[in-house]
Amino acid sequence: MLKQKMSDCAPYDAVQSASLYVRAVMLNLGLQVAVALVVGVLSVLGVGINLKNIYVNLFLMICIQGVFLLALSSKGQAKLRAVRECVQNTQNKHIVLGLILGACVFIGFMSSNMYFSMLLERLHYSFADISFDSLFSIVLGFFVICILAPVVEETLFRYGVLSGLTKKYGDIKAAFLVGALFALMHMSPEQTLYQFALGVVACLFVQKTGNLVVGIVLHAFSNGITFVLGMIPAFNGFLSFYFAQWYAVPISLGLGIGSAMVLWCLYKRFEVSKEGNNPQETNSQTASFAVEQTQTQTQTQTQTQTQTQTQTQTQTQTQTQTQTQTQTRAQVSNARQSPRLVVGLIAGGLGLCVFVWLMSLVSGLG
Repeated sequence: MLKQKMSDCAPYDAVQSASLYVRAVMLNLGLQVAVALVVGVLSVLGVGINLKNIYVNLFLMICIQGVFLLALSSKGQAKLRAVRECVQNTQNKHIVLGLILGACVFIGFMSSNMYFSMLLERLHYSFADISFDSLFSIVLGFFVICILAPVVEETLFRYGVLSGLTKKYGDIKAAFLVGALFALMHMSPEQTLYQFALGVVACLFVQKTGNLVVGIVLHAFSNGITFVLGMIPAFNGFLSFYFAQWYAVPISLGLGIGSAMVLWCLYKRFEVSKEGNNPQETNSQTASFAVEQTQTQTQTQTQTQTQTQTQTQTQTQTQTQTQTQTQTRAQVSNARQSPRLVVGLIAGGLGLCVFVWLMSLVSGLG
């Protein structure tokens, strides 16, 4: 079982995590600019592209996940391969926990997002109206929204970005910060509140359990609920009726408080996995270790005398080298963990996302 938190599992420091986020933002914006240029050129040539077409949107979503993977892989294959350490000991309880968390996030925070959407609607905000017109589009949409996006985005945010920022800011502060970065990265005003809640919950429990699969399952199940219910016209009609009633507010408030209490209880009880779950196995291992330790004590006593003499001779030589290496490492570490550099990188990436978010809001209101 995993014995470490996500911040210990992932080989990122604060500067590397902040740089990773900025790199992902720049690649995402670059992709969108490139798409806009291609659409503009094709429109001049008389070839029109319907950006509301489901296949166009799914293709763009796949491209976005591709640039996120590019951002992750640009720091070296070793860092990307280290993801296996964060998922290799996944157990059934991690999957069940992710399902419970996904249900809690949907039940507890979807109402607040609906009220925010209703506010945008009163401001004459234009929502994206994308419909699945064939079985193939439904299958492809399910794969992209419920499988590909959760895997890639959780690896980017909960593995790459969260791990380094946690080392600098701690679990709670890093969770809320990465939750905000996650929500604004989508640049979708109508989904911001829900994505923020999902991001914070995923950060807290991935860090608590030390297992990335918890966040992936949470994200996938939450997206899956929204995807399936969105395919049911009767459910959309029910939502319109429900939120128009006076009792929708107290019920939504109660669901939100109840879900928050469940999440809090799970967070307090679910600890990072530890070794030693089998008492008999632990006792036998302890006994065999004690026997081996007794046998080796006699051997080590004679060896230590010779080693002590050798060590005294080499200590004088290594002291100078150790001091030099320590000073060099301290200088490098201080430079990499510079608060100004971390804050500057995060502020730069966050500023770009906020700008695009506001532009999306303004264009929707127009």
